[in-house]
Amino acid sequence: MLAIATALAARPAVLLVDEPSSGLAPVFVDLVFECLERLRDDGLAILLVEQLVEQVLGGIADEVIVLERGRVTLRDSAANLSVEDVAESIYSSG
Repeated sequence: MLAIATALAARPAVLLVDEPSSGLAPVFVDLVFECLERLRDDGLAILLVEQLVEQVLGGIADEVIVLERGRVTLRDSAANLSVEDVAESIYSSG
């Protein structure tokens, strides 16, 4: 949360967030995602890199892009995707 607050102090047009859930207890992961959702709802563009697919598809993402070894293996609206779709794009591209 402190890192997000520090980044927001610069009034960015886009907030880049890399693995905000990494190393956090589940209750804090939920808080971070709630914060990101509020920022998105307030109109801030967010580029989020995250492995917790269910959390991302659960409401924070508008669009999902899956990269495997630097190549796009899936790109679609988050509303059109399931966790299984994302997993399939990862494991079938190898």
